[in-house]
Amino acid sequence: MNTRIIAGLSAVLLFLALPAAAREPSAEELGEFQGAIDAGDLDRTGEIRAQLFFDEIEGTAVDVQTMRLQYFKKDYDAAYGLAERVLAADPRNTAALNVRGLVKIERNDAAGALADYDRGFAWVGQEPPPKRGRPMALRGVIKLERGDVAGATADFDTAIANDPNDPVGWYWRGELWMRSGDHDKAISAYQSALKILPDDKTYQAALAKAQAAK
Repeated sequence: MNTRIIAGLSAVLLFLALPAAAREPSAEELGEFQGAIDAGDLDRTGEIRAQLFFDEIEGTAVDVQTMRLQYFKKDYDAAYGLAERVLAADPRNTAALNVRGLVKIERNDAAGALADYDRGFAWVGQEPPPKRGRPMALRGVIKLERGDVAGATADFDTAIANDPNDPVGWYWRGELWMRSGDHDKAISAYQSALKILPDDKTYQAALAKAQAAK
């Protein structure tokens, strides 16, 4: 799978919920733990997790965060294992379905990835519209990789309609417009993505390419 696809998929929506630990962690400890997660420091995250006895807990939001970090470190086996563990405890956990789908893409299992996204969207689809945007966009990327341009277009358009403040839908809609030769619409879509994430190198490069193609 090419690097632009991976860049477009990498941004997953996860949050840290307070798990029930062997003892109640302090606000300072939780703050340090969240800081390590935000910094992408997997080693420090593991150290703090061990200090707070989180290793004793399975299927928690801490596992979700560790799973996410393992994916970004490209330790796909570890990420997949954690996703499986989370889903065993919480079959509706869309974050775990998301990461498991991403790993399946890395393993060239597009059909399996699409099944995970369809399953995840069945749960997220019951949430308010902004929460539906990202999984819909990611499902569109999988459809695009499988050659279903019409399905991908519909998913990207729906993702933007549900959450116009998520750059992923805008970026991939721009990619489709580029492929169809509509450079003006592609430029507009990339600019919309960059208004949300102005420093994103992938979006910047896409905009420059579209402008050069006019």
